[in-house]
Amino acid sequence: MTSINRHFRLEGWLMVGVFLAPFALGIIAALVLPALVAPGKNSVDSPDAAIAASRQAWRSISEKTSQSSFSPASTARFEPYSATLEDGAWVVRGTAAAGYRGEILVTRVRQGDGTVEVRSEAIK
Repeated sequence: MTSINRHFRLEGWLMVGVFLAPFALGIIAALVLPALVAPGKNSVDSPDAAIAASRQAWRSISEKTSQSSFSPASTARFEPYSATLEDGAWVVRGTAAAGYRGEILVTRVRQGDGTVEVRSEAIK
């Protein structure tokens, strides 16, 4: 086989690949995207579920650290808790007593997968 024939044969396969690649990607996207968009088994769909996930995270952190702000006694001081949905995440905040100055926990729970992020916020 001459090098000219090999060149055209290779070029032909490349052309086939260029035309088939978008179809293959479309099939893969059709199979994978619904699983990414659909709510997962850990999705959090209500304020009560977000507050429960927050409490579980605080309890877990409290068991691993000596920082008192995550202890059950400390988190109970800020009852009742409320959760509002902001940009796909539940933001859980406690209720501080009138005149309270200090730190309060603010917890974000992603609605889609239940991932929890805990931080403190200063009240001045």
